[in-house]
Amino acid sequence: MSHKASAIPIFDKYIPNILGEFLSLLGGENIAIKRLSKKHRLFPVIQFYLKNRDKDWSILEIPDNILLEVNTVGHFVVVLKNILRDAGHGKILMNFYKVNYIDTLCAEAQIASEYLRRRCLIRWPSIFCQDPPDLEIYDPQTKIDVDVEVKVKESKGSVESMFDSLSKGLQSLKRRINKEKPAIIVVHNKEDLVWEDWLNNDQVKKKLESRLNNKEYSIVSGIIFSGGDSLIQVEGGRQHCTRYLAYTSLVAKCKLPDGFLVGSDVA
Repeated sequence: MSHKASAIPIFDKYIPNILGEFLSLLGGENIAIKRLSKKHRLFPVIQFYLKNRDKDWSILEIPDNILLEVNTVGHFVVVLKNILRDAGHGKILMNFYKVNYIDTLCAEAQIASEYLRRRCLIRWPSIFCQDPPDLEIYDPQTKIDVDVEVKVKESKGSVESMFDSLSKGLQSLKRRINKEKPAIIVVHNKEDLVWEDWLNNDQVKKKLESRLNNKEYSIVSGIIFSGGDSLIQVEGGRQHCTRYLAYTSLVAKCKLPDGFLVGSDVA
């Protein structure tokens, strides 16, 4: 069990290009303005872009909440653009417009982006509404082929809701066609729930280990807890970070090598 943060470096002056590319993925500016609900998670960042696109973004005062969502968009546009264009076959990916689905899509994108930057191959079945699993990751170096199920807690999380998410992830994985592959459950909450404090709690850790020792959980090779938003000031730009914590199951049917899970100290 260990944890770390992950970020994509985005320079302020390139933000308009990134948001413009994202509008293109949404079908263009006119379609996006017409379809994007005011309740949509990414509505504020698109509105900010449309209002300020002709300004000098290298000196523009950009609110932190806008910067955080710019990085979310960056996963789609900077890292995953080719996958998304292939998935759409030139058509608009309507899942982007679903207010109740965008949080899950963003969480899946963060994990896909992390492994793609590790030079893994990614399939994204949920983009085609063909899950489970939500994601498939293949590492050419280790020859490991892994299924990933992502569960998002939209409301404030708790120890109980964490275990509820694990149960839902397990039930989804049971519906896979190939149950002999390694599998990972990702539990995501936008807030930083300080996962390591929970998992250092003896009672919580005992409950988790007891569950993973249950025979039906043998298909779960590891768990990734993710959440929290923070900004790191770096030369030439600011990086958004999402914190990850990895928990490797030692009783899994298919074990993962050290460092494979996002959130491990070894990568």
